[in-house]
Amino acid sequence: MRVPPFVPGPTRPDGRSPMVVNPMKGHVRPYYLLPKPPTTLALAGANSVGELMFEVDLEGHFEWESFITTPQDATGSLTQVVLNLFDAQKQRYLSNRPVHFQTIAAIVDRAFRLPEPYLFNVGDGLRTLNVGVKKLDSGAFTLNLAMLGRRYYHVEAPPRVAEKFDQVIGGKERAHTYFLTYKEVQGDGTPPTLAPAASATWHFKADDDADSDLMKLMVPAGTGDFTFVLREADTNRQLSNGRISRQMGWGNAEFPFYFADTYLLGRSKELLFEVTSEDSSSIQIFATIAGRRLITEE
Repeated sequence: MRVPPFVPGPTRPDGRSPMVVNPMKGHVRPYYLLPKPPTTLALAGANSVGELMFEVDLEGHFEWESFITTPQDATGSLTQVVLNLFDAQKQRYLSNRPVHFQTIAAIVDRAFRLPEPYLFNVGDGLRTLNVGVKKLDSGAFTLNLAMLGRRYYHVEAPPRVAEKFDQVIGGKERAHTYFLTYKEVQGDGTPPTLAPAASATWHFKADDDADSDLMKLMVPAGTGDFTFVLREADTNRQLSNGRISRQMGWGNAEFPFYFADTYLLGRSKELLFEVTSEDSSSIQIFATIAGRRLITEE
């Protein structure tokens, strides 16, 4: 949440409330969050694994807004590196399966913006995001990741301003970013292989815990050609009146494809991904849909 620079001031005798500088603004800073050392992760080849740990200290809440990586990591050849994001304190994964890093991280001038800024509230202690990493193909690779966002230095704020921060923060945990891939992807993030001219139907499925509000569609930039239809499993309703090419319906982390309106995938609902390869070689489709989980009160 961007803190506005101005807010209405005290009401004057003439009934006017002139705009004044927002007292919260002086306690908010843009912030880069790097992993704890080692800040980069070297992967030796196929099936190499590792972890990057992002820790938020007690100086102030951190609201994560963008995920960035280095240019060669974001735009190079289709290196098969997948990420599994886990919020250690909330004990929740931010995806249903590991997702390809080139679908959720991009270079700084085209940083991947999260569908919903993710709040690390340090009111109850340190917060940590553990990023599990696995390389599925051969060849050495070094992964660089950083988080961009803002720090709320609520602890140093005067009591009345700190109370305002509490009011704002209290409403920020009703929704959080979530990445969805289709359930035919294996548990380690490996997608099925699609032969030339072959067709398949895969399933983006919500679980029972929360509704998912879907916004962005991404595949890595080097993905082979395919056409597709998205279809609701329960109503048989298509989200188009014909087949769509990959170039017209799937972006990447730098240039995501946005739905014209967000798509609410209800609990336990399925969105079918009916795909046909248009490539001359066998392909694997690391498809990620980014959205937000909507948490309702029990």
